[in-house]
Amino acid sequence: MTQLFNTIKDTGFEGITVKKLAEHEAYEIVLITLEGGAKIPSHVANRDAQLIMLEGRIKFHIGDETYDLSSQQTIHFDKNITHWVEAEEDSKFVLVK
Repeated sequence: MTQLFNTIKDTGFEGITVKKLAEHEAYEIVLITLEGGAKIPSHVANRDAQLIMLEGRIKFHIGDETYDLSSQQTIHFDKNITHWVEAEEDSKFVLVK
């Protein structure tokens, strides 16, 4: 069955918001919104992942590297590597893992 959702468009910026958009045995798609200045603490992913920036600007810290990401950029990263995120401004991205 075909369904239309406005979850990405309708999710605002208040602290840190995490919403699962889809889940399958092979993948998971998660929407994350960050209010400007918010930080996702250091953690490790249990799967390889692709981060797709929708809007805003973030600093993505992984290992000893820092990447400045903005709208329409994407970055792939491997599982089991410590990383964390800080929002330079209100930001929205999708993780596919």
